[in-house]
Amino acid sequence: MNIEFDRVKIVKTGLIEFCSCMERSSENELIIQYAVIAIHNALQGAVTVALREADISDTWKNSHAKKWENVELPKQLATGGMYQPDKFPQLNVFMDLYDKYFNDKCNSIDRERIENLNKHRNEFIHFNTDYLSIEKQWIIDSCREGIEAISHIVKEEKQLFGNEYNFFQEILKEAKQKV
Repeated sequence: MNIEFDRVKIVKTGLIEFCSCMERSSENELIIQYAVIAIHNALQGAVTVALREADISDTWKNSHAKKWENVELPKQLATGGMYQPDKFPQLNVFMDLYDKYFNDKCNSIDRERIENLNKHRNEFIHFNTDYLSIEKQWIIDSCREGIEAISHIVKEEKQLFGNEYNFFQEILKEAKQKV
């Protein structure tokens, strides 16, 4: 049996998990690291949902996009459910994806806070220290900005979220209340 993943489901799951983590973080503040990872995952999913609508290669590292621009195979792999990592171009780094989507689209999102969200997510995923201390409010503010960015994408790209649009509106409202 296979588990089916797609970008919209990743956004949905990330938002649900963010809310769950934030609820549980009152009992154990360390759980907030998983909230950061979840909201980052949801934001990356939302950005790639929006970018791939125009062209799947908009989500790839530039060197890979150039290499594969005239080859149909990766586009078939990406859209045909035949994911084969050894044959597939690499996803661009998060901040490049973010900048590609948000370039001149929304001035109300604080890019520095999104950059902090990305930095904290990377610190938690690639934890490589004996000790880490981060101001809690800084993490919360970064997560709040991530939620705002997702809200913007969902609103602007409503058609990409199809019959899930109302669910996304509700879960984003809940996520905003958690921070």
